[in-house]
Amino acid sequence: MRPASDRAQAAIIRAAAALVGADRHGSPLQLVVHELISHDWASITLTGARHRLHLSLNGPGAAAARQRIQGELPDREIPIHGQFLADLAVTPDGAGGDGFIVIALAIQD
Repeated sequence: MRPASDRAQAAIIRAAAALVGADRHGSPLQLVVHELISHDWASITLTGARHRLHLSLNGPGAAAARQRIQGELPDREIPIHGQFLADLAVTPDGAGGDGFIVIALAIQD
């Protein structure tokens, strides 16, 4: 994986972790990274990478935190040195638990 991809994925994970925080009883939730995939992307004038992150949450309040991530992460301003996020979507992973998939397109500045 290229350093630019590492920066983008790390920034997305940090933004998701910031939304998780602790549950209403003060117990920390655990954000688990299952898979990180990055593929080069280019148009006629732009270059970047398409990212797919499979994440899940463990702990009490995980379902509410996942809903918060799904609702707020796509609209969050996520700074990435030398890049910007052109698109970001969050969907359940389909396994029926508290896992989710983040799909993002990071463009080189």
